[in-house]
Amino acid sequence: MNTSEQATEWKLIATNNFCTVHDACASARKRNTLLGIIGFAGAGKTTALEIYKSQNENTYLITCARAMKSKQFLTMILASLDIRYLASDYEMVQRIVTEFNNIKGSLLIIDEASKLSPNALMYLQDIFDGIEGNSGIVIAGVEYLHGNIKKSAEKNKIGMPEFFSRVAQWSKLSLPTKKEIITLCEI
Repeated sequence: MNTSEQATEWKLIATNNFCTVHDACASARKRNTLLGIIGFAGAGKTTALEIYKSQNENTYLITCARAMKSKQFLTMILASLDIRYLASDYEMVQRIVTEFNNIKGSLLIIDEASKLSPNALMYLQDIFDGIEGNSGIVIAGVEYLHGNIKKSAEKNKIGMPEFFSRVAQWSKLSLPTKKEIITLCEI
């Protein structure tokens, strides 16, 4: 059973983290910007992102894996758009940009972005540069997503200062409040 199926069976409550994720997605879409969401494993990122996608049209969600190569990353983005297209990496990036520019007000969500290679992040920057002003992007992952990108930018690793500067805002998820824990226990 995947998270979406569980979410339809489980009773969900609007925790602070759930609302933070939804607000970040809405903001990225409205402002056509690149936003980051970071939080510990189990903070509710994936469930909140999947619910947001299910409730908002023109929202495209991919979930990254550690073994994913850059070509697979680009293929997954295209697949989320229902496009099967295999070409050079450059041509795939250009096709993604073209498709998102044809869908005004869309949102691309990259879950588990902390598993992406620096090369895949550079492709994501190219995509964002091409769709800026037309669509938003949200990257979500565990805390070291922000830390690793920031350290790479500070060390002036190729492309990382530029990528880090593109992220307009980082939202950090928190531990559940006492009230949220009580509410969850009562369900």
